[in-house]
Amino acid sequence: MASYADLVMLAIPVGFIGITVSFVLLGASTVVAVPAGSMTVIAIMVHALFVNPPRSAPATPARTPEPEADARSEAHERTRPELA
Repeated sequence: MASYADLVMLAIPVGFIGITVSFVLLGASTVVAVPAGSMTVIAIMVHALFVNPPRSAPATPARTPEPEADARSEAHERTRPELA
C-alpha cells in the first residue's frame, strides 16, 4: 500500500505536468502555464512538509517472553479465593 510520502512523490511530477499541459491546451501561454504548475507543486510540497510533516516510525517495544499457559493457570489457581 502506498504511503503518504509515496503519494506526494507521485503528485509532484503529475501535478506539474498535468496543470502545465492543461493550461497550454486551454490556450494559456507557457509564461502563465509553467508558473501555475509550479505553484501547484509548491502547494503540495508545503502541505507535505509543514501541514502533515514526516514523522519517524514509533519504536516498537521489545517483546517480553510470556509465561507458559499452564504456569498462568497455576498462578491463577493460587490467587483465586476458594468458594465454600
